[in-house]
Amino acid sequence: MHHSSKYKEEDQPPEIESDFILRLPSEEAEQLNKLLEQDNVEKQLKIFVDVDTHTAEIKLCDKKLKGRLVDLPCVVELQKTLDKKNFYKVTDVSQMVICEKSDDESKQRNSLNDDKKLTPPMKNVRRRRFRKTLRKKYMDAPEIERELKILLRSDLECASVKYCLVSIDQEAQSRNSTTSANAVKTADMHGSNSESEVINVDKIFGEDFSTSSDESFDEDLQNVVSRSTSFPETVEKLSSKDDSTSVDEGAIRRRLAELHSSLIECEKERKHCQQKLTTLKNPILRDRLSVEIEKYEVKESN
Repeated sequence: MHHSSKYKEEDQPPEIESDFILRLPSEEAEQLNKLLEQDNVEKQLKIFVDVDTHTAEIKLCDKKLKGRLVDLPCVVELQKTLDKKNFYKVTDVSQMVICEKSDDESKQRNSLNDDKKLTPPMKNVRRRRFRKTLRKKYMDAPEIERELKILLRSDLECASVKYCLVSIDQEAQSRNSTTSANAVKTADMHGSNSESEVINVDKIFGEDFSTSSDESFDEDLQNVVSRSTSFPETVEKLSSKDDSTSVDEGAIRRRLAELHSSLIECEKERKHCQQKLTTLKNPILRDRLSVEIEKYEVKESN
């Protein structure tokens, strides 16, 4: 293979082994195969390639063929084998020479890329693999100016526009003030609710409810005190009766001590309930406590 270029022979670098694929018409391909079998290729086949113009000229026996040098979309690896078991890499191929019978220059001036490629699956692979990507359409300057003018006119047509600049510190202070104001409002609401409860109790039970209950509590306390003061007298009476009778004094004293302790416990619980009742404002809870106080009074009387 001979390379021709615009450079002079002195300036040309030394030839390096280069491989490419040669595609011939069917008749010429059969003739070339016969020459390869006869080992008579060197005299009958000559190839001239112009690297700059990507054109080629092939002389096969008495025929002259014109071709073009095209680039492949991929690199093909060539391998050799002698025993059909072990393969040895020879070189990489990235170009192909396509030969044509006609002398039509329009075909030779085609693109430097091959569309048919080596196999049918690789047809139009360059267009499919490296197709153009979609790009955003940028607006022209006059269209942007029109949109800007429309926005400015709409701003001028507004009746009034207000704006204020607020910093982060001011926002934090405003939030704290709003939370404190809400807390004060809730406290006021609770106070008003308690007052309304007191008013409702007075409306339900009347104005004389508290005075009558206090008087009854005082009477109960006086009765308990009188009972506690009269307790030793009863003990003396019982002891005198026991002297006259033959009853065991120890058992009676134990029983009296138990009764005395239970009576003191009832008095404590009743007083505790009365103290709670004076502080409570809920009418339902007051009713429950009054029922419990009555139970304690019944126990004390028994």
